[in-house]
Parts: sequence; C-alpha cells; structure tokens
Amino acid sequence: MADYLGDPTPRLAGRLKLNPFVHLDMMGTLFLFFVGFGWGKPVPFDPYNL
Repeated sequence: MADYLGDPTPRLAGRLKLNPFVHLDMMGTLFLFFVGFGWGKPVPFDPYNL
C-alpha cells in the first residue's frame, strides 16, 4: 500500500516479495511455536513520502 501511495521505502528494502521467509522475524517465529503467539517483521515506511 505504501508503494502504491508513492513511498519507495518498502520496495527498496526488498519487502515486496511473495517469499514468506523475507517477512518472518526469528524471535516472533520461535514465540509462535513455543508460546502460541508471534509476529512478523515490520514494514519500513516514510510517512513524508505518502
């Protein structure tokens, strides 16, 4: 969505991939398996480019 609105930051960071391993956070994935909840990597964006 940020790329669509004019912010190239996610594209330049390589976050527009279909590969799920690009979006996984190691600690969040471990928590998912051991605790039952997890998280992914945040997508960087520049609000001034939106």
